Amino acid sequence: MKDYSSYVGIVGGGIAGLTAGCALRLQGIKTVVFERSEKTSEYGAGISISPNGFGLLEKLGIKDSLMNESFSPSRVVMSHLNKEIIAMETEVITASRQNLIKVIHQRYLELGGEVFFNHECSSLDQGACEIKFSNDETYKVVHILACDGIKSPIRQKHFPSTGAPIYSGYSAWRGIGISNSKDIQFNLGPGSHVVNYPIDNSGRTSFVGIVKTEENGDSWKMKGTKEELLEDFEAYDEETLSLDQ
Repeated sequence: MKDYSSYVGIVGGGIAGLTAGCALRLQGIKTVVFERSEKTSEYGAGISISPNGFGLLEKLGIKDSLMNESFSPSRVVMSHLNKEIIAMETEVITASRQNLIKVIHQRYLELGGEVFFNHECSSLDQGACEIKFSNDETYKVVHILACDGIKSPIRQKHFPSTGAPIYSGYSAWRGIGISNSKDIQFNLGPGSHVVNYPIDNSGRTSFVGIVKTEENGDSWKMKGTKEELLEDFEAYDEETLSLDQ
């Protein structure tokens, strides 16, 4: 057993885990993050941060770094079946999830935080504050934070009354392409909507298409074909879906 009894052990090295690690390190609290993957995540598409999140970014000391890796669109254009309804001013930061995690991870290491990859939690002893991993390593810590995602096995075991995630009846197509748009484009349609927005200054653009479906897509890493995408959003014009890959 490895003695980290003066450290807060954080299970999960995604946005939540790394952000919690930064916040604790800024208070002088020692932390260690356990991440099941081999490296920081490369999955995910775009993400937008509203003004209520700007203060947190500043307190963590990452706002300027993130701004260099992201975009600040000034308008949201809302349409229905390709016909513009209204255009509004906005104040958000749009970025790729990968870049956001990269910036938080770099800041966490700058603050002296530790990260162990290839550590998938297999069980934990809540009373003894011991975490066991599938690689047969066991760590003793002072407190445990479970930041291991929507399908958290820790939550399922220790807080079973919260229940399993419930499928909403909607599935999301997500990806990143290239476009000339500088706005957030929000297009409504029958049983669906499409959102496009730039995520950096080079034209990289996030695409999110939400569609009502009876099929339960139980993974955010499932892949589909371009033909299936166009079939789901056949009500929209070519411009709405025109992202170069």
